[in-house]
Amino acid sequence: MTEPRVVCRVAPAEMLTRPYPGTSMRTRTLMLLSLLCGLLILFAGVALLIQLVNRADVEPPREIGEAVTVGDMVVVVEGSSETGTLHTVQLDIGGVADPEGADGFRMIASARPAPLLESCGATTVEVRSCELVFEVSDDAGSRQLIYDRGDQTARWILQMP
Repeated sequence: MTEPRVVCRVAPAEMLTRPYPGTSMRTRTLMLLSLLCGLLILFAGVALLIQLVNRADVEPPREIGEAVTVGDMVVVVEGSSETGTLHTVQLDIGGVADPEGADGFRMIASARPAPLLESCGATTVEVRSCELVFEVSDDAGSRQLIYDRGDQTARWILQMP
């Protein structure tokens, strides 16, 4: 009986130094590729920055007396008045029966949120008048009323007395 022959092949030394047989990657090529990748990342960042600067996602403030539809609710801010540290906003609201329909109102007074003291409560399908009362500080800064409903927002700049 004859024993099987074992053949052992060894790769040439040239093939052992290359990552892929038959190709070579030089340092200069790697440097150029990394420079190209860096430039692509830089251009993508500049393009994103230009998009962010040109984006106009902030809507202009609404006018007092203008009927505004926010989500499924119609809101008309009729006016506002301030007595001491209380700011009262008169408005008409309606469009859908919701026990928490008026909870989306908030006020920014002098760059700080103002606590809501009195809300309109539940809303109805019929438009009805109500008043919101916010506690504001004595400083004579700006007053902004904001209403969030669903994924929509409306903003009013309230006149100071």
